[in-house]
Amino acid sequence: MATGDLNGSLRKIEQGLRLLNYPRDVDYTVLVKGDPAAFLPIISYCFTSFSTCIAELLVKCDVELTAKSDLRFIEAVYKFLRDQFQYKPILTKEQFLQFGFAERKMQIVCDIINCVVKKHKELSNSSKVKSQMKKKIRPFKFEVWSNCGKGLADPNGSALNSKQYT
Repeated sequence: MATGDLNGSLRKIEQGLRLLNYPRDVDYTVLVKGDPAAFLPIISYCFTSFSTCIAELLVKCDVELTAKSDLRFIEAVYKFLRDQFQYKPILTKEQFLQFGFAERKMQIVCDIINCVVKKHKELSNSSKVKSQMKKKIRPFKFEVWSNCGKGLADPNGSALNSKQYT
């Protein structure tokens, strides 16, 4: 996404938030100013509340995002983005936490949303496949037939029940 189209960036972030079903109200005038306090809750929601698959991935990777200062939060997010998504944000952590750079921050948030949604689909599809495999692979059950030995032999080699008609 090129810079210079602030309204386009706002539209993209709005679309991303709809995609996430973001539950909170967003003050777009604060986003336009580049206030980091407006972006941090969105990023937090992406990783911790949007998808249980993503939250489980955080736990699996031993990444803690709650109860941290803004700087520690952004450091953990940047490290997770680098390690899991091979994504390096266009702003430094310090720049992200300053006022300004609104369009770049919107671009980063849109990229985070896209990465998280893509990873969510990937993880949820793989878990569906695993659960379907578990459903398909069932232990073989032996059944005892009460009419064993009472059936007649068919010329084809299969046993016929005395009640079946040919």
